[in-house]
Amino acid sequence: MDRRSFLGGAAAVAAGVLAGCREDRVAEAPAVDLPGDLRMVRLFEEGADTLADFAGKPLLINVWATWCPPCRAEMPSLQRLSLRLAARGGLLIGLSEDANPFPVREYLRSQGFTFARHIDPDHETARRLGLADYPTTLVVDAAGRYKTRLVGAANWDDPAMIATLGKLMGLRLG
Repeated sequence: MDRRSFLGGAAAVAAGVLAGCREDRVAEAPAVDLPGDLRMVRLFEEGADTLADFAGKPLLINVWATWCPPCRAEMPSLQRLSLRLAARGGLLIGLSEDANPFPVREYLRSQGFTFARHIDPDHETARRLGLADYPTTLVVDAAGRYKTRLVGAANWDDPAMIATLGKLMGLRLG
C-alpha cells in the first residue's frame, strides 16, 4: 500500500469516528426509557453502578469520549456544573464511551475533572439508550422521570441553560 492510499484510508477512518461527534448545536432528541438496571462500569474503583443506585437524585448523564473534540471542549463547563449540582442535591454522571479505561483515567486526572467516573467499554449502555452522537446529555428528575436528551456540545455555564436545567431537574441552580 502506498503512502497516498494509506493516508486516504486513515482519513476515512477518522471521519467515520468523528461522525459521531456533534459540535454544531445542541438539539433536543426524542425521549428514551431509562431502565434502572442500566449498568455503568466504575473507572477508579472495582465494580459498577446502575441507575437504580442513584434513585431519588436529579441526574444529568453526560455520555462522552476522549476521542471526541466537542466532548473535550465542554468538559470544563461540565466540571463547574457538577459542583453546582452537587451543592443543590443533584448529580452529574460522566459516562465515557472509550473502550480502554487507562487513557480515560489519565485524561481525567490530567485535567482535574472529577464528575466523570464511569465507562461503557462495550457500548452496551449507549446501544440500550439508542445513542449514536457524542456528546449526549440526558436529564432525569429526582423521581426518576426522564425529561429530555440534548445532543451536541453545550456551554453549561450559560445562565439560560442553567435555568432550563434547574426547571427540568426540580433544582434551584441560579
